[in-house]
Amino acid sequence: MQGIRWIPLIAISVMLVGCASAGKSATPPEPPQRVVAAYFAALNAHDKAQARPLVTPGFANYSFNPRDGWFNSRLKITQLETTRPRYTHSRYGSIAHVRTRLVVEFPLKQAPTQISGQYCLERKNVGDPWRIEAQGDC
Repeated sequence: MQGIRWIPLIAISVMLVGCASAGKSATPPEPPQRVVAAYFAALNAHDKAQARPLVTPGFANYSFNPRDGWFNSRLKITQLETTRPRYTHSRYGSIAHVRTRLVVEFPLKQAPTQISGQYCLERKNVGDPWRIEAQGDC
């Protein structure tokens, strides 16, 4: 008979634990601007492994090309500014357009060079992480 008294107490404990864990949500994805900043940090480190999860497979093929100067040169990005994203939608999901302004130091140049551009990031569902899909007018 004593074991029966514990059953309601155990049932209540299980329900409380279940309710507490139901209130926790998954970590939200990084905003597009942070993904772009992390990508440029990987560029500065010349670290393709660090950059790979930030880009789509198609952009990786373009960006990690052995002849590409960004990952294979000695240039250094000394300043990065990003705008707030402009969002659009396609049949494949959401797209975030992020404009960038960089200051880049090239190895044999005296003065740093300012470069402006745009990166487009995509995700299929709201909880998915943003991934860089394209550079330029996208």
